Amino acid sequence: MYVRKRVPTDTSGIANTAGIMTTGAVALTAVALLSGPAFVVPDLRAGAALLAMSVGGGVLSCLFWNAGIAKLGPVRAAIFMNLVPVASMVIAAFSGAPPNHAQLLGGALVIGAVTFSALSRGSAVAGTTGNLRVRAPPLAGTSTVDAAKDPTEM
Repeated sequence: MYVRKRVPTDTSGIANTAGIMTTGAVALTAVALLSGPAFVVPDLRAGAALLAMSVGGGVLSCLFWNAGIAKLGPVRAAIFMNLVPVASMVIAAFSGAPPNHAQLLGGALVIGAVTFSALSRGSAVAGTTGNLRVRAPPLAGTSTVDAAKDPTEM
């Protein structure tokens, strides 16, 4: 919150994300150095793994998520948060913990629901009007005809 108040209003999303990540990294490093046992410098392999997880799993994922929100809008992007458990299940399977039947069924239901929401004409994700107050831009590959217009006017 403090950083957000100090950042100029014309700062790009990438610069804002970089500032937040840097502030968090400095704060967490300070806490790690000041608490607990003496700091142990990791060997090359552990340091490379830590760097890959930090950059790939932290920085890039946050940047890509912010870019997705900027492109799709918050209404559409929010529906894809439901895919996080499915992605975790896939990662666990590659790590040697295959999913059981209930997890596979749950993953299929989540993927089906997200797909249905993304393709359904009456949903906020599909960008049609109705009783909704928020209108998102049309999905890629869908018609660019304004859905708010009456079909008889076209």
